Amino acid sequence: MKLKLIVGALIFIWNPAFATCFNVDKAEPKELTGTLEFEIFPGPPNFISVKDGDMPEPAYILTLHESICIQGSDAGGNDDEISAVHLITNANISKKMKASIGKTVDVGLSESMIAMTGHHHAPLVSTVTNIKIHEEGDITDEYGTSATVIRAFYYALSFGQGDKAVEYIVPEKRQGAFDPDALTKFYGNMSEPLKLDSIKPLSDDKYSVKYSYKKGESACDGEATVDMVSRNNESLIMKIKALNGC
Repeated sequence: MKLKLIVGALIFIWNPAFATCFNVDKAEPKELTGTLEFEIFPGPPNFISVKDGDMPEPAYILTLHESICIQGSDAGGNDDEISAVHLITNANISKKMKASIGKTVDVGLSESMIAMTGHHHAPLVSTVTNIKIHEEGDITDEYGTSATVIRAFYYALSFGQGDKAVEYIVPEKRQGAFDPDALTKFYGNMSEPLKLDSIKPLSDDKYSVKYSYKKGESACDGEATVDMVSRNNESLIMKIKALNGC
């Protein structure tokens, strides 16, 4: 029996050589972002064609916006890079899944495993714990604005790279809570890394930012305002004000 893996189109935001890696032996990944698709695959007996008599197997496929790599005992010792996930759902979340087809979504996951049989229709199979429409709009709208600086700052935090993050802050503020080592220590030790949800302009030099992370057992759905300033024709972050305590 030949296993047929259907992998959706991949949109590269970072070089795939630096794809985020997850270990399924450690119950990872916890959440992924991508486009939700509904497909009908051929099942038994031959897993080739429904029109030729194979049973139809409907499935939800999450086409990832960023490739990831998978580690674990079932990965054969290799860091398998993938761009699609076969989602297993249940009646409690079925209505949300149907309403989200074709949209960019954030999907909470559990019980992830490497595909092993013809019933698995993507390289990774995961059970859905929750799903929500991704709030972020078209990031091409940020081209030529200081929003790109804010995005770079939060991307650096998501990787726990405080020294990279402070490059986007005015020099006189790179101390205290914004000291590079302090940022690395805080954001580099997350049970769920920081994820940037949205950046919305409030004026030419002020933005509203939403993000989330989990540190230990404490989850944060954060919101902040970010004030920008121009220095030597470059945009830098002057002030960040958290609006909900995290």
